[in-house]
Amino acid sequence: MNKRIATGCVLCLGIAASASAQNVSLYEGDGAFFTSVPGGFTFDSFATGVTESPTSLTVDVSAFGGLGRDLTAPVTVDETTASVRLEYRVLDNNEAADFRVILRDNDGDDSAPGLGTEDHQLFVDMSFASPLNDGSGFSEQFVPLNPVFRAQSFGFANDGDGVLNLGLDQWQIQSAFGSATRLNIEVRSVEIVPEPTTLGFAVAGLALVAGQRRRLA
Repeated sequence: MNKRIATGCVLCLGIAASASAQNVSLYEGDGAFFTSVPGGFTFDSFATGVTESPTSLTVDVSAFGGLGRDLTAPVTVDETTASVRLEYRVLDNNEAADFRVILRDNDGDDSAPGLGTEDHQLFVDMSFASPLNDGSGFSEQFVPLNPVFRAQSFGFANDGDGVLNLGLDQWQIQSAFGSATRLNIEVRSVEIVPEPTTLGFAVAGLALVAGQRRRLA
């Protein structure tokens, strides 16, 4: 392997790592969830079961409901390389073992099947959360974009193409449908990030090729 090939590999890996590392912030505890533009919303039990602080949203409900917010502009998301990263903590009154993240995918102009809008539901098993160990009591969890349920979005004339692949324009957090189990959590961050393993391989590849370049120099 000569210097020219090694340099080319570094450049290729650098581009891939840079593109994969672009995060999409959906909520960062800005203290303006309900007053932002677009403003956040709640429905069903969350209408009276959500409290906002300057840095988080606290959920305390015992029936189905949800909260969410539109994006200012649709964002392209590739379900094969991205995941949802959550920062939240389970509070004292919680009895639920899971909740849901909903990503709404707008596939065009809603003029025909395949160009409509669809909801992709992700299952969040709270036993997989990892403590941040920063003294806050919060944990982080990476949820792959592997929907457990998909349906045409309410209020749209046509369904999407069945793949989370074009225009993410709304996100939601929901309790389990039909459940009366108490969900009591505090959420301070929701974002779309590259899959941790994908980014890790890219960074490792960069380090390996950089080492080869130094030996060849």
